[in-house]
Amino acid sequence: DLVSTSVIGNLLSAQVTPLRDSLGWPLSALLLAIGVETGVRRGELAAQLRSLHTVIGIASCALIGAGAAGLLLSLLLPYPMAALVAGALGSGFYSVSGPVITELAGPDAGAVVLLGNLLRESLAMCIIGILPSFRIGPEPAIALGGATAMDSTLPFLSRTYGSEATLRAIGVGFVLSLAVPVMVPAVFWLLQNLSSG
Repeated sequence: DLVSTSVIGNLLSAQVTPLRDSLGWPLSALLLAIGVETGVRRGELAAQLRSLHTVIGIASCALIGAGAAGLLLSLLLPYPMAALVAGALGSGFYSVSGPVITELAGPDAGAVVLLGNLLRESLAMCIIGILPSFRIGPEPAIALGGATAMDSTLPFLSRTYGSEATLRAIGVGFVLSLAVPVMVPAVFWLLQNLSSG
């Protein structure tokens, strides 16, 4: 499976690259517009900075949920628990968590972690817009976005929940993006030592 997907990816890369490059400008323009709106609403930004505990709380809940999901997956999939739990703590930051787990636990576990984090990001993009119809507020949606809440899922959060959620999403994404590169290898090492000891 891994060989066939690699071959298909290489064959289609020439067709996908122009599309990916053309999407960069609209996404940059959208992020610029969100930044301008945030600058105009400086009072709201100050209020969000005062409620830093909310950002830390959402980030903590996102990590607890991710760790629990990784633990559950370790019961269902034939990969080391340390790799799946640590990889799930990647919080959608697949460009870090996938390669780190590949280096620590091998390419098979790394591929699973990469795809799992990519799936999390894609799922967040698909369902954030419908969450308000189930009376789900912005905090769970931001937690679902995880580290991607400050970049790829930010437009979805901003459009669905408004500028207040935008500022929190940027904060949560920033905190998780700083934490993931340290936490993934540290948790892997800790769980690996606990299971072998």
